[in-house]
Amino acid sequence: MTSRRSFLAGVCCMLPTWPALAASHPASFICATSDEDETSLDGTTTETPADSQIPPVSGAVTRFPRVGATLDPQSLWTELDGATPQSGVITLAICFLNGTRAQRALVRRVAPEWTRGPLGKRVRFRFDAPRKGSHVRVLFRGGKGNVSEVGRKSLSVPESRHTMNLDDIDRRGILHEFGHVLGLRHEHQNPGSGIVWNKPVVIAALKARGWSKAKVEDNIFKRFSKDCACLGDPTADPKSVMLYPFPREWTLNGFSSHLNQNISPRDRSCLVREYRA
Repeated sequence: MTSRRSFLAGVCCMLPTWPALAASHPASFICATSDEDETSLDGTTTETPADSQIPPVSGAVTRFPRVGATLDPQSLWTELDGATPQSGVITLAICFLNGTRAQRALVRRVAPEWTRGPLGKRVRFRFDAPRKGSHVRVLFRGGKGNVSEVGRKSLSVPESRHTMNLDDIDRRGILHEFGHVLGLRHEHQNPGSGIVWNKPVVIAALKARGWSKAKVEDNIFKRFSKDCACLGDPTADPKSVMLYPFPREWTLNGFSSHLNQNISPRDRSCLVREYRA
C-alpha cells in the first residue's frame, strides 16, 4: 500500500509535469507505515503475535479496471469486515484513544470528506466507537509523526494498540491518514512517477527527522508492483493527497511536489471503482 503500470526507465522519459515545491512544510509533513515495534498506551512494548494474521477475504472478488491513485488491493475492506455486515455498507468503527474535544471534532468533520459522493454508498465511518471491535484506533501523540496502518491490515493489530497516530492535527494530515485507512498508498511510490531519487540527500534529510535508512527505503524509495496500481492510467497523480511533498534537491531529474491539501478526483475514482460504489 503501486504503480498504475511499470515505469520502464530508458524506454520513456516523458515525466509528468509536477509543480515545484512552493513552501516549507511542517515537521510531520510525511507519514510512515506503522513500525513493527510500537509502544502501547501503558508505555510497554506490545508486538503483534507471530500467529496474528489478517482475516482472509472470503469469496472471489471481481476486479475492475483501475484508474487513479496508488492502492493496495489486499488492504481493501470487505463488507464482512465492517460493523454492519450484510447491509451493503462497509461501516468502519473509529475509536479515539485520547485527544481533546477539538481534536476529535476536527477528525469527525474532515475524515468523512472521503465518503462524500458515490463512495459513501459503500463505505462509512462510525466515530466514537468503543475500543473493543473497533477497526481504527486513533492516538493523538506529539513527537511521533503521522502514521497509519493501511486498510484492513489494521485487523492484525491487537486492540491494546493504536492503528493511527496523529501528530499534526490539521485537515491535510487527517485526509492523508484516512486515505491509508481506505487502502491507498503513497503516490510517489508509483513506478509511473518516473522519480529518480538523490538517495544520499534524502537519507540525510530524513535522518535529521529521526528516520532510519531502512524506514526511508520502505517509505520513500520502494516502488510497488503493478498489482497495487489503479490500471488504465500509466502516470502518477501530481494532485493526490497521498503524495509526499519534496524539494527539487531530493531528486536527480528535477522532480518536486506540493503539499496537496485536497482529495484529488483520481484519488476518488480509484476508491469508487475498487469498492464498487
